Amino acid sequence: TKTKFYNALMKFLKRGNVRFVLFLYFISILLFGYTLMTNMFTIPLGGDFVLQEIPFYYNGYDDYWSAITKGEFVFWDENTNLGVNNIGANSFYYLLDIFFLPTLLVPRAIVPQTQAFLMITKMVLAGYVMKRLLNDQFKVSEGTSKMVSVAYAFCGWTLYYLWFNHFIEITILLPLVLYGVEDVLKKKKPTALILSLFLSAMTNYFFFIMICFCTVIYAVFRYFQMFSTYTNKQKGRVILLGIGAYVIGMVMSLLILLPAFKVALESSRAAKSSYSTALVNSLNAIMTCIRNRDFSLLFDNINGFFKNLFY
Repeated sequence: TKTKFYNALMKFLKRGNVRFVLFLYFISILLFGYTLMTNMFTIPLGGDFVLQEIPFYYNGYDDYWSAITKGEFVFWDENTNLGVNNIGANSFYYLLDIFFLPTLLVPRAIVPQTQAFLMITKMVLAGYVMKRLLNDQFKVSEGTSKMVSVAYAFCGWTLYYLWFNHFIEITILLPLVLYGVEDVLKKKKPTALILSLFLSAMTNYFFFIMICFCTVIYAVFRYFQMFSTYTNKQKGRVILLGIGAYVIGMVMSLLILLPAFKVALESSRAAKSSYSTALVNSLNAIMTCIRNRDFSLLFDNINGFFKNLFY
C-alpha cells in the first residue's frame, strides 16, 4: 500500500502535472483575481450563495468543532426553525463532503475566504482528474488532453453553479467514476470504481443517483466496444466485476442514503402534488367518466390531462 501511494505521489509530482495544476490556478486567478482583491479575498454571489452556502459552511464548521472539542456530534440541527436531521438534510449540501472538510483547518473568521479558495481548487481538481482520465485510460496526446481538461474545468456548468457551489463537485466525481469503470473493463480491478461511487454518495447523494445511471449506460457501451478483445471467460468476469462494484458501492453508501431518503420523503415538498400524481389524477378522472358514462366532463378531463402532461 505504501509503495502504491508513493508511486501515485511521484506520478502527481512529475513536472508536467505540477505545471498543469499551476496553469489551472493561473487561469483561476485571471477569472477571479479582481473579485478576490476587491471583496476581501472572497467570491461573493447573490441568491442562495448568501442565503445558504455561506451560513452552511459556518454551521458545518461549528458542528464539527463541537464534535471535536466536546465529543458530541450534532445529529439534530436546531439552527433552522424546529430543527432537522443533520445527516439526512445537510449531507446534500456539505456535511460529509471531503471538499468541505479543509474548512476545518482554518480559523472561523476566514471561512468565506477558504470557501472561495475551495471553489477555485475544485475547478483545478476537475481539470486535473479529467486530464488523468484522458492520459491514463485513453492515451490521448498531451496537447489535446490539456485543451479538453481546461475547457472542462471552466465549463459553463462550473461557472454557473458557483452560487450553489456544492454542485461543482460533480465535475471531479464524474471523471473519477469513469476512471473506475475503465479500470474494471481494462484491468479487471473494481477497487477504484467502488471507492469513487462511495465518495460520490458521501459528497452529494443527489448527483450520486444520476452518476450511477449515466455511468452504467457508459459502461455497457464501452463493454460492447471492447467485447472482441475479451476471451470467453473474461466476458462473464467483467460483467460480474462491474455489477459487484456497483452493488458494493451502493451498499456502502446506505450510510448516507437511508437518512437522506427518509428526510426527502418526509419533506413537505414531497407531500405536495407532484407531476406524476397530477397525471394519475387526470387519468383516474377520465376513467371515472367512461365507467359512469358521464361524457359531459370527459373532454374537460382529457384537456386537463394534456395540460398537466406538457405543463
